[in-house]
Amino acid sequence: MSGNQEKLTEKDFKDPYEYGFETEIDSDFAPKGLNEEIVKFISNKKNEPKWLLEWRLAAYRKWLNMEEPNWASVRYPLSIIRTLLLCSSQESRKD
Repeated sequence: MSGNQEKLTEKDFKDPYEYGFETEIDSDFAPKGLNEEIVKFISNKKNEPKWLLEWRLAAYRKWLNMEEPNWASVRYPLSIIRTLLLCSSQESRKD
């Protein structure tokens, strides 16, 4: 790697937040990771039409077969994708 770039490791993504700022809100989370069930879960939470779910699933399947580009010189363990939380939203208020 060139310059001041550091190689990210899985540990970098698991370390606790160290700066102390935190806001407690009721949140709704999708399961961690990315698979067809999570795509369906997120689409359902957003009340999307069936055609949009099918489009998202087709895009997900295409993404699975894509070769990762190397032009950005970004290095991270591929196992990180399984630990990411891809959807989090504030629970709707019932006023």
